[in-house]
Amino acid sequence: MRKILSTALAGIMTVLTLTSCSSDKNSDTSKSDSDISTIKNGVLKIGMEHSYPPLEYLDEDGTTLIGFDVELGKAIADKLGLEAEFINNAFDTIGEALNRDEFDVAISAISITDARKESHIMSKAYIENKISLVTAKDKGINSPDDLKGKKVAVQRGTTADIYMTELAEKNSEYKDSDIARYDSVMNCFEEIKNGRADAVMVDIVVANYYIGEDKDSFTISWQSEEPEPFGFQLKKGNEALLEKLEKVVDELYADGTVETIAKKYFGEDAEIAAER
Repeated sequence: MRKILSTALAGIMTVLTLTSCSSDKNSDTSKSDSDISTIKNGVLKIGMEHSYPPLEYLDEDGTTLIGFDVELGKAIADKLGLEAEFINNAFDTIGEALNRDEFDVAISAISITDARKESHIMSKAYIENKISLVTAKDKGINSPDDLKGKKVAVQRGTTADIYMTELAEKNSEYKDSDIARYDSVMNCFEEIKNGRADAVMVDIVVANYYIGEDKDSFTISWQSEEPEPFGFQLKKGNEALLEKLEKVVDELYADGTVETIAKKYFGEDAEIAAER
């Protein structure tokens, strides 16, 4: 009887041990899977504002989303074995939407700034960029010094908006009321063409796009000396996803994918390669 009990107990202990090992293994796998905490159902959710050509905008059919950021986002998701889902969001509230987990990462021509680094995770640069001033031809505007009393259009929440706001705060000759803020950069360029604005403060990669589309209407009258590279923005605590994104973008630079997409949307001579 004692031998039988001993054998039975040994069997029970073996089962418990195997169950424990299996439980530990599943726990480890679950922990590994949750490293990218926001990824669900094999989908990488990418937030962006859908009217910022040539980075992200709708094709002529009015429904198909295209642009540099869009194709880069798809390439990143593919490398990760995920599907890319693009979620439209007003640019000035992208950070808030990230904090609500409405998407995993924002890829939307977001300049890397100290303020954004404080509130969110910012990746290394993936595109080099500068801020620029676009005007109608023969306006006599050659730098921000010439903007006194002029109507300047900016997209709300961008570094161009911040630049003009700070300019008005520091110099009484500039008035905040002369800054026309819009939700879409497309509206800014429409205001120049319609004569309701004298200039647009905007990223140089976007300025070049509009100049290429309409050389008769626009000219780049100034660009900053300081670079304003773009990066990915993520919710704090999602460092594991950032690490995977950084690795994938390095690979896409190395295999020529980024260059191919850049030539398609910025032209053969575009110099947008970021130092990574």
